[in-house]
Amino acid sequence: MTRIFDHRSILAIDPDFRGVAFVFFENGMLLDWGTRGRGRNELEVLDEMLDRFQADVLVIEDGEALRSERRARMRRALRLMAKRAAARGIIVQKISRHEVRRSWRERDKTNKHDVAAAIAVSFPEIEPYVPRKRRTWDTEDPRTGVFDAMSLLLETV
Repeated sequence: MTRIFDHRSILAIDPDFRGVAFVFFENGMLLDWGTRGRGRNELEVLDEMLDRFQADVLVIEDGEALRSERRARMRRALRLMAKRAAARGIIVQKISRHEVRRSWRERDKTNKHDVAAAIAVSFPEIEPYVPRKRRTWDTEDPRTGVFDAMSLLLETV
């Protein structure tokens, strides 16, 4: 089992129209991951997660970053989620998706499947959740969000 060096309780999330994908680390160990809240308000889902995990840090995409590709509704949701966590005294770390992509591109990982597979090598407990490589006409597998959340977290630690 791979560990991260940061021993705080860290919740990383990646909200999208299907719900909120997350990974949770405590004492450097990956303890939980998945998706929650299909069709529910993202803020309600975040509150439930923050209550459950008692996180010290929330890692979230910076929807206001210069090259953000998020739509206005999701940018607003990301902003409100960061405010909600900060109001609870949780440290909020925002990271640009562009920076994450650039970092993976430097390691020759240029698509989400390659990134997920690389993450699974380091964290074998989530290897069974790596979605199959997406064909052009397929919709994105909901499990991809877990690896998106993990990539945000790995960029910050």
